[in-house]
Amino acid sequence: MNFNFILDENYLALFILNKKIHNESQILSNIKNKLYTENNPGYKKIIGIDLLDTSIYLNKGNIKELIYAFINTNEFKEIYKSYNNESKEAIAIKILKGIINIESNNLENIKNDLWYKYMDDYQTLLNININCYNPQYFPLDKDVINTIEEFKKTEEFKKLYEETKTYYNNLKEYWNINKDKMNNYLKQTLKININTKINVYVSHPNTCEGFSFDNNKIVWGHYNGIKDLNYNLVYLIHEGLHCIIPFETNETEEECYIKHSIIELIADYELYSKLSQKSTIKEGHPYLHKYRMLIYPYWLKYIGLDNNEIKKRLQLDKVNLDNFIDINNNEIKDINIYQFIDYCKTHLINNKNKISKK
Repeated sequence: MNFNFILDENYLALFILNKKIHNESQILSNIKNKLYTENNPGYKKIIGIDLLDTSIYLNKGNIKELIYAFINTNEFKEIYKSYNNESKEAIAIKILKGIINIESNNLENIKNDLWYKYMDDYQTLLNININCYNPQYFPLDKDVINTIEEFKKTEEFKKLYEETKTYYNNLKEYWNINKDKMNNYLKQTLKININTKINVYVSHPNTCEGFSFDNNKIVWGHYNGIKDLNYNLVYLIHEGLHCIIPFETNETEEECYIKHSIIELIADYELYSKLSQKSTIKEGHPYLHKYRMLIYPYWLKYIGLDNNEIKKRLQLDKVNLDNFIDINNNEIKDINIYQFIDYCKTHLINNKNKISKK
């Protein structure tokens, strides 16, 4: 992986204003409260209680076609009679995104039909929002930009920017020191060639941000990475893996869980254990723990351990030996990461009872 670290004032302001941050100062809380009580339009959009400019939705892919397909239904025309103080496009977007909730079986059937016809674009529409937001859209909204520009003038933002700059410099320096070692680990573990350039938008560590977006871009900043610089390496790799091994629109939820669990085994477990010289088997999302434990013996076989070594690792990690599966398929150690993911989907996706019992 080739990380290009970016400290962007606009994105930083956006991340800070988006939600309450760790150890948030009273000054910052007062700024946010003032924006909220004054009904600031940009802040309402940043925290997700109002839509971005409608044009942002209409200019993305085939979302415009999706929205007008909905507007042209008789169901929407009837609903719109109660909302004609706003544009048809805005009401349609709010209904499709669930901002406006209307109990109607007929409406649900229409939304389901639109989902299957415009799946990629419907998914993008849902994601252009603060709960799962893609920051590429927010600088396009004049209200958001005006709010960000005002916030950037405050002494509190200037202080937070300088703190982020220190974090940014340390993050960049530590990655450059360790990047060859990290890439060697990835090449050995993934068994594929990696030369992916990924832009890393660095956030203030107290924002605790970590996600990927928009083709090889990630956001990273966490207070755990201030004292434990290896924590930064692990989760830069984790988010970078989401760029290399992205979720696909045709994958089921369970298939996505399996893929995400494997990413955690690569970064949060195997890599972090090596760096910290102790087991980090409990690292990762709690909702994925059962999947990680089901995949775990296969993972150990994939990285080249024999059955005796696998049993020793399970004992070391204090994993119940009942979870161990005596895998005799030694070909697992000879496949690459994409093939391993497919193998796990094929062999584990139907083991729902096994998952539920662990």
